[in-house]
Amino acid sequence: MHADLEEALHENRRLRDEVERLKRVLATNSIPLSEIESRDASSASPLPAVSDVAQSSGPMDKESKAALFRSLFRGREDVYAERWRLKNGGWGYRPAGRQNWDAILASRPEEQKKVGRQTRTLYPLTDEVLRLHLCGKKTIGIYPLLADETCWPLAADFDKTT
Repeated sequence: MHADLEEALHENRRLRDEVERLKRVLATNSIPLSEIESRDASSASPLPAVSDVAQSSGPMDKESKAALFRSLFRGREDVYAERWRLKNGGWGYRPAGRQNWDAILASRPEEQKKVGRQTRTLYPLTDEVLRLHLCGKKTIGIYPLLADETCWPLAADFDKTT
């Protein structure tokens, strides 16, 4: 029993030293500890308890199914990716939005890409877009990296040889 206590006290000292080291790193990088603590407090798990999932039945109406899908596959809400056909016949993804062609064509050729990015209007991920995706009428993707550089759990499917 004495050995267990000594081991626990040693682990406690080690963890306290690590906390102090991390506080110094935060201070060196001008990150207030209160910012980290508030981020930790606001990141409560959005997932239901295992017992709740085991007793639940699937959603019946389309709106509930879309809400369930949206809660499981999360990312940025202000933009989504849309699939489009490349000139060579392949497929690619790009942010869904509208280009301001007047501004792009009025700019110098070397600045057209920059002006295009600055003047485009990005489309948000709406329930209608999600419905079209779930019905197979539109292929979309999400941008999982959020503005605060966090990410919801991500699943990816890499089943092609390339």
